[in-house]
Amino acid sequence: MNRIRPRQKRTPRFEALEGRLVLSTGMGMGVVSHHAHALVRSQPQRQVPASFRGHVSVSGSTVTTTNLTGMIGRDHFTGSGTGTMSGTIFQGGDVYLSNKQGTIHLKLSPATVTQVGKRIRQTVAVVALDATGKYAPFIGSPGELRTWNVPTKANATANFSGIFTIP
Repeated sequence: MNRIRPRQKRTPRFEALEGRLVLSTGMGMGVVSHHAHALVRSQPQRQVPASFRGHVSVSGSTVTTTNLTGMIGRDHFTGSGTGTMSGTIFQGGDVYLSNKQGTIHLKLSPATVTQVGKRIRQTVAVVALDATGKYAPFIGSPGELRTWNVPTKANATANFSGIFTIP
């Protein structure tokens, strides 16, 4: 008896790459070039979880995060961050992370706000502006912070989590 295997659902994606056409179906990237007849493969990007916690203080519209600790994937980091708020909506900022293997400077964009029932959910886009050491390939990598838990108590610990796309 013949078994028919189900087809994997893949969506084709096109992008320009130095005058070449890239067709990606999720398994690897094949590059077709009108300059050369060689097939070139690049590393697929992957999404890894990111989660951090630290103490947040607000002075006027300035937000400062200290004692920031957490992980991107399996790598542990410590650091700090600054940003601005307009009312209760985050307007953007910077996060500086480091460990023994290198540093990462993340730029946080203004929050995208969605209404979920009676609550407001803020999603913040993140991009790695600068990195050193092991994390130098992260430069330009995007991410997204999806969960913000910033308590109103002055000494309480805030939690942040989301995903980061790395090469």
